[in-house]
Amino acid sequence: MRSRMVIAVLLFAMVAGVLSAGGEGESGDGPVELVHYGFSAGDVSDGPEVFGLINEKLGARIGATVDYVDIPGPEYEQRIQVVINSGEAYDVAFTSHWRNNYHVNVSRGAFTDLTDLLPDLAPTIWSTQQGYIDAARVGGRIYAVLNEQIFARSRMTRLPYEWADAAGIVPEEYSDRALFGGEDLYDLDLEMRELMNEVMPEDAVFDGLGPEVAWDKNFIVPIIASQVPGAVQGDVANELRVFNQYKSDAFLELLDYTELLVERGLIRNTDLARDPEAQRQALAAGIHVTPVEPGGTFKPGGEEQGAERWQYLYYENQMTPATLTTTGIIATMLGVSSASENVEKSLEYLEAVFSDDSIYMLYHYGIEGRHHTVDDGFLTVVAGSGYNRGVPWAMGSQFQQIPVAGQPADVWDQTRELNASARQSPALGFAFDPANVTAEIGQTRSVHDEFVPGLMDGSRPRSDYQEFIEKMDDAGAERIVAELQRQIDAWAATR
Repeated sequence: MRSRMVIAVLLFAMVAGVLSAGGEGESGDGPVELVHYGFSAGDVSDGPEVFGLINEKLGARIGATVDYVDIPGPEYEQRIQVVINSGEAYDVAFTSHWRNNYHVNVSRGAFTDLTDLLPDLAPTIWSTQQGYIDAARVGGRIYAVLNEQIFARSRMTRLPYEWADAAGIVPEEYSDRALFGGEDLYDLDLEMRELMNEVMPEDAVFDGLGPEVAWDKNFIVPIIASQVPGAVQGDVANELRVFNQYKSDAFLELLDYTELLVERGLIRNTDLARDPEAQRQALAAGIHVTPVEPGGTFKPGGEEQGAERWQYLYYENQMTPATLTTTGIIATMLGVSSASENVEKSLEYLEAVFSDDSIYMLYHYGIEGRHHTVDDGFLTVVAGSGYNRGVPWAMGSQFQQIPVAGQPADVWDQTRELNASARQSPALGFAFDPANVTAEIGQTRSVHDEFVPGLMDGSRPRSDYQEFIEKMDDAGAERIVAELQRQIDAWAATR
């Protein structure tokens, strides 16, 4: 009898201990430490101290801490794929259409379905992302949350102030000529390159254009990602015909223009642009020229944001109409791993980030008074202070950020307005399920990475284009296009 009583008491104590362990794991085995994979583009040498302060806040709020695994941006894709493929347990990771592809990860079962958990465990995220979160649906389900920022995409200038002024360039005039004057984008790009070439040093990086410039110039909307075949024409009413954008006249025109620039020496030193550290140094030195920037996107207050990142001021002026697409909305997200043992706690963590501005500011800008200062409601980064991630859109809502010195006080209201007023893709709201062509997506992207960067900077001759297309077809480009067409037709029929 006595032994039964002892056992009963012990069992009661064990159950009570599990139920009362607010800071313990979902399995009740001990305090929760989440693992978050992310990347940076700046100096994060003071990361351990900054993360310690974040964890003090998280421990008090949700009874958990986070092990932040920081990876240099260019290495992130490869390293996170190794983690996912190995089945290693982790909790949160950055995902998008362009880095750690969201749809491919969902099709492989790499992320947890968050749909039913979001309203209760992440009410701030759920309420603020209505109107956009549907872009993250795959088969009607949501597997990641959006990092809120500029969703509408448009090309812009990136011209160093000092040299653009010396060349007599007034970027606002070029913006007006492109947006309202009906002038050809490549003619304007060429004019700016020739003027900059007269004043810039020989070691300046004159970067090439990317396919994204051709897509925006011609209102072509890639569905999965720019690097993967499959797009629709944005300005053809009631037509959702899918085609391989790399076989389009728009891409051929870009190749012809690129060949002209290479012949005239107006794309040069691009080997530096391929080395992330050399590119960073060129940008910081103000000798990096992209009259029409292929990678970034125009946004209100972007010049000042760039200056705090590069410690050099570049003119950033809009050169193409803003376009709202599914890929623009899912350009930066956070997914919870299907290998996570702490799914609910991971969502509580994300809710804490999105609802506590102090956590967002610590993560991106470090300690106030040491890594950054705030004067009259505006942020100034302390150069060389040991912490500035340089990617404030990679976790949380950028609308949580204190405006950078020089930005308008209503910069985030302006950003919301640009998102709301942008021209819309005819396929906006369509969510592609890549399950039937996952292998083809990976294969065609590999072909893209083999050929397109070289075609864009002249390190590959124009004559390599035909080999590129043949390899794309061999890798399954037309199967992707056909699958996209099948799914878009079914989606359009229900609208």
